[in-house]
Amino acid sequence: MALSANVKYPERMDPCEFGGLVASGTHVYFGALVGWDASGNIVPLQASTCVAFAGIAGAERDNTSGTELRPLGVRKGVWGLTVSGATPANIGATIYASDDNTVALGNLSAATAAKSGGNTGTGTFGTTLAAAALAKVGAYTLTLTSATAFSLVDPNGDELASGTVGTAYSDADLSFTLTAGTTAFVAGDAFILTVSQASGRAIGTLAGIDNGQTYVRLS
Repeated sequence: MALSANVKYPERMDPCEFGGLVASGTHVYFGALVGWDASGNIVPLQASTCVAFAGIAGAERDNTSGTELRPLGVRKGVWGLTVSGATPANIGATIYASDDNTVALGNLSAATAAKSGGNTGTGTFGTTLAAAALAKVGAYTLTLTSATAFSLVDPNGDELASGTVGTAYSDADLSFTLTAGTTAFVAGDAFILTVSQASGRAIGTLAGIDNGQTYVRLS
């Protein structure tokens, strides 16, 4: 419901902290990337029971015996994590973690399919479609506006730069070349370009690089 009076929400300043108990049979180290299990307990991010990312562990808790009842504080905010290969061009890119200590860029894969019902034109992408570091997980829609031109809309419904059939397309989201076939495209032909998370778990975005140190804003 829209507001009709002032409202004040609880505010948590970076780095905000949440607390919870470590799952029984689990050892969490100080500084580990951790998540929540389905019961709301804290587990290392790589645990099979992890259902959501929580943040960075603010202490060590060894609950392998199942008797550790001290809560563990988990923090978010911006942290100096090592992101191999990151450059200023990657600022804003999603960062993925494969375990409680390993983070990386580019855990994205991309695939394409013609619109439901197929196209008149027989052009294809071949093997050229690639997801860039700033790509969004989800379905991009490429629509031919003529035999040689197309529009592109991202998973959020935002329109990206238009492109030309037979000319390499590249931006912060995707790079590809749509090649014409023996039968020309017609306006209304379309493709769904699906970007998927290949492995790991999204934990935030690259916030900045300071004197070579990469910083990740956890979310």
